[in-house]
Amino acid sequence: MDALLSTARHVIVIDHLVNATTPKAEVFFPPPRPEGDGTLVNNEGRAQRFYQVFATEGESERAGAVEGS
Repeated sequence: MDALLSTARHVIVIDHLVNATTPKAEVFFPPPRPEGDGTLVNNEGRAQRFYQVFATEGESERAGAVEGS
């Protein structure tokens, strides 16, 4: 793997764990944090939604008001 990475013009790592490839990367993208909502596109080109897991201070009251409307 080191030989392959040494010939690459650019190395970008997208991973949720730091591993042996991470220090060799120019750019490291961790996955989205659970504190927000969003959409990502997987390796099959499918959009996947993810939802906020933890309510921040003052947000739980607001979310209940929206759901109750």
